[in-house]
Amino acid sequence: MERHDIDKEILFANIIAEMKMYLEMGIELLIGYRVATPWEIATCCIQEDCSYMRAYDIDDEGNILRIGFDKVTLK
Repeated sequence: MERHDIDKEILFANIIAEMKMYLEMGIELLIGYRVATPWEIATCCIQEDCSYMRAYDIDDEGNILRIGFDKVTLK
C-alpha cells in the first residue's frame, strides 16, 4: 500500500470519528440540504475531486445545531 493511500485511510477514519462525535452531541450533519451519515461525509471529503466547506448553524446562545458541508469547485 502506498503512503498516499495510508494517509487517505487515516484522514477518512478521523473524519468519521469527528462526525460521530457531533452526532452524539445531537448535532445534525448535512451535505448540501440533505441529512448525511459520517461515512457519506468522509467519502465526499476524501474521494471527490473537489472541496467541501463547512457551514455551521448556531442558536442564540452559540450552540452548534447543525453542520452543513457545501461543495466548492474552483474554476
